[in-house]
Amino acid sequence: MKDMEIKRLYLQGIRHINILNFTLFLFLLPIAPVLIRSWVGDGYEESIPLMIFLALTYMIHQGTGPVGLIFRGIDRSGRELEYLLVHIILIIAWLPPAAFQYQLMGTVLAIMASTLTASMFFFWRSNFVFGVQWADFFKQTLIPCLIPCATATVLYLLLKLVPPQGRLMDVVTVLCSGLFYLALTLPLLWKLILGDNEREVAMTLLPSFLRKQRGVS
Repeated sequence: MKDMEIKRLYLQGIRHINILNFTLFLFLLPIAPVLIRSWVGDGYEESIPLMIFLALTYMIHQGTGPVGLIFRGIDRSGRELEYLLVHIILIIAWLPPAAFQYQLMGTVLAIMASTLTASMFFFWRSNFVFGVQWADFFKQTLIPCLIPCATATVLYLLLKLVPPQGRLMDVVTVLCSGLFYLALTLPLLWKLILGDNEREVAMTLLPSFLRKQRGVS
């Protein structure tokens, strides 16, 4: 019974952090060119793929956070140490030659490759420890993230229709895009992905005046 509870906490922890992370970081992918222009102006187009690669990297990496907390809670911190060692070894092996050959882009790609590989290794080891099949892992933790993937794609297609109009208008575009993205993503997550218990928890996180409007004490 205890093992089943830990398995449930493991999957739910990754599921919830992935929903939050994917919703946040996937927005950065289509908005990256406009965000860079509004932030530092024209002439920094080379930083756009760097921003995208780092967003993808940390979107996946953040999912390891709940796993590490669970391992510490059950006094099995050695599993987290394995992950750190794999990450360090890959960084040492890949970063110097990549940075030497491709400068900043190589550095970012090496960080991305080592972080994602170490993260997948950590998930693989964790699934083995908790007896989780990969099919269940994908269903519980990644299928919900298809919603922000779809809405980010819609935003990307719409932004292709918006020409550059100066930094001030780019700021407006970023703000409007963020509101549109959330207005499209959150209701879909609420209706299609979240269960009743998850909705109750989400309601407790809303500001009190919003809860009163929905009749929640």
